Amino acid sequence: MRRWICKKTGPMLLSRSHDPLEYHSEHYAMTNKILCLSAILIFCNIVSSSGCSPPIICEGEISNLTIDPNGGKCQKRCDCNNQNYEGKCLDGICVAIIRKSCLQIGETQECTLPFAQQGCKKGIQRCRGVGLKVNNWGDCRCVGTSSEVVQESPVSERPLETKPERELKDAIQDASEPPEKQTDLPPLSENSENCRPGQHKCDEKCVSTQNNLKHCGKCNHPCKSGMRCIEGQCSPASSPLALGFGGPGIDSGDAITTDSQNQVYIAGTFRGVANFGSIRLTANGGGSDIFIAVLDSLGKLKWARSYGGSQGELVTGIQVDDSGNIYITGTFSSKIQFAQDVLKTSSPTDKDIFVAKLDKVGSPIWGRRLGGTGEDASLALLLGGKDELYITGHFQKAISTEKRTITSQGKSDIFIAQLSTSNRLDWLLSYGGPEEDRGHAIANDRRGNLFIAGSIRGTALFGSRKLVVPQGEHAAFILKLNNKQTLLWAIKMEGRGSSTINGLTSDTRGNVLATGAFSLDLKFDTTLQVKSHGKSDVFVAKVDGLGKPIWLRAFGGPEQDVGIKVAVNIKGQVYVIGQFEGQRTFGGPKLKAWKGKDIFVVKYGDKGALEWSKSFGGNGDDNSTAITYSDAGFVYVTGHYGDRFEPLLPSRKASMTDIFVLRLNP
Repeated sequence: MRRWICKKTGPMLLSRSHDPLEYHSEHYAMTNKILCLSAILIFCNIVSSSGCSPPIICEGEISNLTIDPNGGKCQKRCDCNNQNYEGKCLDGICVAIIRKSCLQIGETQECTLPFAQQGCKKGIQRCRGVGLKVNNWGDCRCVGTSSEVVQESPVSERPLETKPERELKDAIQDASEPPEKQTDLPPLSENSENCRPGQHKCDEKCVSTQNNLKHCGKCNHPCKSGMRCIEGQCSPASSPLALGFGGPGIDSGDAITTDSQNQVYIAGTFRGVANFGSIRLTANGGGSDIFIAVLDSLGKLKWARSYGGSQGELVTGIQVDDSGNIYITGTFSSKIQFAQDVLKTSSPTDKDIFVAKLDKVGSPIWGRRLGGTGEDASLALLLGGKDELYITGHFQKAISTEKRTITSQGKSDIFIAQLSTSNRLDWLLSYGGPEEDRGHAIANDRRGNLFIAGSIRGTALFGSRKLVVPQGEHAAFILKLNNKQTLLWAIKMEGRGSSTINGLTSDTRGNVLATGAFSLDLKFDTTLQVKSHGKSDVFVAKVDGLGKPIWLRAFGGPEQDVGIKVAVNIKGQVYVIGQFEGQRTFGGPKLKAWKGKDIFVVKYGDKGALEWSKSFGGNGDDNSTAITYSDAGFVYVTGHYGDRFEPLLPSRKASMTDIFVLRLNP
């Protein structure tokens, strides 16, 4: 990188090597040069007795001087920090510097400071997880001779530099001096600047120190193994927790997520009346309505609200952004309203897709419909690294939008759509063939690539790639798109029977984890093969970013067993939920279902070794539908149960089916 420094003797060009930060565009280097030369003509004529270096502190908004890659306005004094870009003041000019990706959260490296700070000659930056979506290098921070991190004062209090300070800055910025070796990065101080109330900035990430395992009570104060962070104190790990909600009708939890304060958000459906503690919700019509319930980090209910129209609705995904806004997706019939947006299907018997945004207390902000005639469904929702929304599912005939129209090539096709959080449709894609093809799950990696999985029948086209399934069967597939919607690869699982993927997630290394069900046998890339022991068995697969299998596991018995969803933590440990019948072994002690179908939760290590397995349920049919992993180190599962939820809710009996929320230690 090159930069111009203005001094009273004229411009001087310096070079700096080994700079881990790079400009978003060469436009910035040219802008520096032009503005600097202008400064020579103006300032040097006015102040002939002193240097004419521009002020260190940049005024104005960065979006007025550079391209803002994320489209939003930045604050004064170059405050443009987000997941992918870091705002900096370089020679009096506001620029946006791209953050490079990294692999291991917590690792450090030396970096060259964008500008010197109080005589500091070197910088250190730490690899940080950003909202559990991507890992990027954090800000380049000054490290002084006393091995302490020199923190910048808040922008509003930062004083303008004096002439001696400016001259010192210019003198120490010479890149010819090699950086000193630094072995580790000292702990960062608890700076809550730009964080939500109740949060602190630790390792460049806003976290709640009340319930974070790595920052319990204060930054960089981790809890020991077997402990949990509860209200800022490291305490012994709590026992598993189960909560039940519902009424006399058919009620179910269908989606779950957590936020940066380790609050838990559950979305699902209910009929008639449903009780959430002291809160009673009543459905609008004869069908099912949607509910959202929020628990605090200790598992206490904060609020619950319902949404719906005169017919039935289903919800299949829920996500929360860093500001606490809530996003949901699913399917509706006839009509549903979110804020001022009234969504209607083409006819009362059709089923269409909805996406809605709510504020942090559940009040609707906007809603959007996607669909046409027939039955269309959104089955998965993802919030991307730049707060973009992705959905996938299937449609029967056509989806027409302001951007484009996609038409099904058969009975149903797969669709993928990206929306902004302000309700703008960015793009819409479809894949499939003459039979039934469905997208069931979606995930992304830290580079913004997308993975979509589901099932296909017959012959399905993915761009120029043709996947063929034996007649009468359906096969699991995974495809990968880059951040420009270009198809990178598409693969299917082979076998004599049928297979499908129901759940998908990605780890910090760009691998994907998938779970689902198969019959007869299942082959993956001719190198891994498993056999079913009954009507259908569960499989769990780990695939690298090139679509090559890493490991494949399967379990089941003579009845029907299904893998439904999968989650992964930052260590690469995998959690799988699903439904089973009879007596099963998952590689460890045998688990036995009560009368009917029960729920299982299984944990695998990064290499695919079984760590533990658990089962829950009662005499009725029980099912788990969603799983998430929180920053506090807990695993949360939701679904429904038909009688009692043993062994954690033995005294609560469901009338038909009730909602459960399960919290487990990892």
